[in-house]
Formats: sequence, structure tokens, C-alpha cells
Amino acid sequence: MLYIMSPSTSGSDPTQFNSEQFGPAWSQGPILSGAENQSLCRVIRRSRRAFGAVDKSSPSLLRMILPLCLKSSSIRHGLLSLASNPSERSPTDLYHYQMALTQLRGDIGAAGGDHVDIEWIHQLLASSLILNFFTFSQCDGYSIRHIRGMISIVRMTDQSLLASTPLGRFLMGVCSYHDISAFWIGRKQPSQRTWTSWMSHRTHTEPGGDLTALESMMGYPESLVNIIADVAELVDDNIYMELENRADVNNGQSVSSFTQASPLAYGNASDKIEGSLKRWTVPLVPQGLSPVAAMVLRSAWETFRLAAYLYLWRCFGFHANHLEPFRADRSTLARVHVTAIISNCEAILRLGSIPRVSIGNALLWPLVVAGCECGPGSDHDGQTILDMLQSLERLYCMEHPKYVRQALQRLWVAKGTWLNYQQTLEDSARPFASLNQIVTEMKLVIPLL
Repeated sequence: MLYIMSPSTSGSDPTQFNSEQFGPAWSQGPILSGAENQSLCRVIRRSRRAFGAVDKSSPSLLRMILPLCLKSSSIRHGLLSLASNPSERSPTDLYHYQMALTQLRGDIGAAGGDHVDIEWIHQLLASSLILNFFTFSQCDGYSIRHIRGMISIVRMTDQSLLASTPLGRFLMGVCSYHDISAFWIGRKQPSQRTWTSWMSHRTHTEPGGDLTALESMMGYPESLVNIIADVAELVDDNIYMELENRADVNNGQSVSSFTQASPLAYGNASDKIEGSLKRWTVPLVPQGLSPVAAMVLRSAWETFRLAAYLYLWRCFGFHANHLEPFRADRSTLARVHVTAIISNCEAILRLGSIPRVSIGNALLWPLVVAGCECGPGSDHDGQTILDMLQSLERLYCMEHPKYVRQALQRLWVAKGTWLNYQQTLEDSARPFASLNQIVTEMKLVIPLL
């Protein structure tokens, strides 16, 4: 048991806090003030909906990181900074964030040298991850900075040694997952491709269909993230090659239009990845889930797979010109997948309060992928997508879906404008409108995690 100060007392009457789920280290303390005790309780409550997709015995984030509070004031301050929803943050929350950031910088400065203790690396990574969560909803790019900082920390040590510890593997996996470019809009820094470098060959399955700590936080099966990471890297390569090709054609003046007809966007790599998506099967669900919870989880995983198809077929991901149709041999199936994604997400969010499953908070990426295909001239006007994005905000205390709604609405306006004028314009004069371009013009960097 952890003894922390009761919110109603000022000093000497500690109250027992049932913390068995967070590990034996908590039996030793620390002693928190009444206000800090209340904040920690709020963090624990929030984490069950905001920081995990499938609740095993306790949320992965807290189960893996909370014991480190005993050794790191940066982690302690960082966790306390997460006590409030982003729109409700107080000066106290900001104080804890600044204290965590200052302490982390000092800790990194003290970690120089050739032989860095693995527990010290755990603490640096955990603190950076918490700061990343704090800045998530700001959509200003600071979250990416924290992820890139985590990647730099991982590179300070032996990745094989780090991955050999459960906590090390979890932290490596989280920062690699957040580095996948497909899960961001408006991102300026290129992905460092750490998932395929560090995690793809380390994927493993827990016995009995249980999830790894990483999977229970992400909501995605690691085996599917392997494929999505490959899709993202192919899209990044397509963008790079297209820009390079256009720069040559235009005497060094690159252009922003990415056309589906570009021969650079196709090839053996695309066919191979599409084959991987076809062969991928939904894994076993964890034992102990109710039949409804198991059904929801399987439906979400299949939805992620369908979104990966659409992202791949667009060739340039969110950089693609969404005023252009899909290539002819994928158009009909793409429409079917969009409808299935919307239908699946509606069903999942209707069951948003189901115990032990918060998988709905992982639906932002497939909703955005499908949303790009909605609006004027499509089978769906987009209102259902907007309603579901609002549900994410309400059910899971997520702030950044509101920016996604604004960006999608701008994209649909562009589609409507094009439909109004396409009868008088030549096809070669087709305008360009990508979701990434719109978000960049909004001066935002939006995570879809």
C-alpha cells in the first residue's frame, strides 16, 4: 500500500491508497501533499480514458511509469501536470510542466558519457513521454520535439539492451509509434523511421491473446503497425521522389501538386505492402473481455486495416490532391472501405462507455483517412464524420479533433468549389487541395493518435 496525504488533512493522518496494480515499489512512498494527492487521483482517473485503448489490469502508461516517480522528480511533476483536461489547465498544472521540463533538461545534461545506466535512460524516456502527452493537444509541433528528443535518448544506449527490459521496450515502442509519419498532419520534420528500425523485428505476441503493454496503450496490434509503418515510409518516398522529379522538370522550382497518375507512385513496393494488408488477420483478443468488448476490439482492428488501404492507394497520404479520384482499379473498393470505416466507427463510438475498452480514442486516424474521401461529389456528406470527431472530444477528453474538424471542412469547401467550376475548366487545370496543405496553412501540426 502507498501512504499519501489525505486531501482533507494537512500533515499527519495519512490515508491508504490501493496501489497494488502499480507495483511493489509504491509501498515505500512517496509522501504527497493534499493537493498533489488529489492531482494524482485525477491523473489515474483520466488515464483510463485518455491514455490507453484497452484497460488490462491497469492503464499501461501508469503501470509502467508510476513507480519511477520514486526516483525522478521530473516524472513526478510531469504526471501531476496531466491532472486536468487540456482546456481546463490551471497555473498549477503549468507549473508542474515547467518543473518537469527544467528537471529533464538537467537530467539529460548529467547523462553524458559512454556508459549510461539503463534505469537512467528509462527515467529520461518516461519524462519525455509525459511532456509529449502534455503538449499533444496544442498542435504546435512541440509534441514532435519531445518525440525526437526521445529518439535521441534511445540512440544514446544499446537498443537491444533497452528492448530487453519490459519498460524499455514499451518506451522505445511508444516513441517509435509516434514517429510514424502517417499519424500526423502538417508535420515538417521527416520521420526517422524508428519503428521499422527498432520494433518491426521485435514484434511478439503475448500468450492467450493478451496484449502487450504497448498494444494496450496504442490500441493497434503491433503486427498491423508493422505494415502501417511500411505504408508510411512508401508514401514518404513517393513524396520525396515526386518533389525531386518536379524540381527537375521545373528547373529547380518544386510544386506542391501530387497527382495520382504519377508513375513514381506505383511499383513492386506498393504491391508487396498491399499483399501484406490482404494477408493480415485480426489477432486473438485478450481473455476476460465480454463478448461485446471483444467484438468492438476486432471491429476497430479491421477498421485500422481498411484505413491503411486507403492511405496506401492515395500514394501520397495526406499530401495527395483530394480533388482527384482514386485510380480506376481501386475506386470502387475504396468507396466500399470508406463506408465500412464510417459504419464501424459509428458502432464503436455508440459503445464508448463499455468497461475496459477505450479503443474509440484510437479512431482518429481512420476517421481522418475516411473524412478526406467525404464531402461534395462523394457518397458521404461528411456530417457523420464531424459528429464522430465531436464524440471523441467528449468521450475521451481529446482536444485536437476540433482542429481536424476545421481542416476537413475546409477541404470539403475546396471540393465543392471544384465541382461548381469543373465544367468550364480543363482537366489539366484541376486545382490542388490536400489536407496536409490546409493544416499547414492553419499553422498547425496535428497528431492523429
